[in-house]
Amino acid sequence: WDKRDDDLMPFSVLPRSVNLTFTPPPGEPGGIVAGPQSVTVRFLENHLVQTPPRVAEARLDAAAIFFRFEGNDCELDENVWRVHLGGILNGLATPILSIERPGRFQRMGDTTWYQCDLTAGELREFGNQLQQVCPPGSSTLAAGTAIWFDDIIGHVAPPDLVGRGVP
Repeated sequence: WDKRDDDLMPFSVLPRSVNLTFTPPPGEPGGIVAGPQSVTVRFLENHLVQTPPRVAEARLDAAAIFFRFEGNDCELDENVWRVHLGGILNGLATPILSIERPGRFQRMGDTTWYQCDLTAGELREFGNQLQQVCPPGSSTLAAGTAIWFDDIIGHVAPPDLVGRGVP
């Protein structure tokens, strides 16, 4: 089914499982395995998300990322799915981190702030890059540092404010 041209009208008779099969034309490779490949897809009801991520403020520390979201938990689940960090490194725009919010970001007490402590592996792998965008001893982020957010269906938006340090 091609659902791109019908204004996101819902499927009927849901939920529904459908088996999709790809059979390569004769003489062409079939991908990972030769011959027909199948996958079962379960269709559920549609969910329309009309606004991109609405993050009021994001902050970066040497070992954590924070953001402030003013909506409720249900809105957070659909509105902020992934958090990205990038910067200008060696004169090039460079993606540094991309973290899925569920399971990583925890609410900070009874506030509207959420915190993700970077893992030891992330600090080892991205430590040099993090120090370039969040220089030790500086109270500001390096020029060109960007934090942006994806929602559950792929809309992308930056926060209203970006800063340095623990809120």
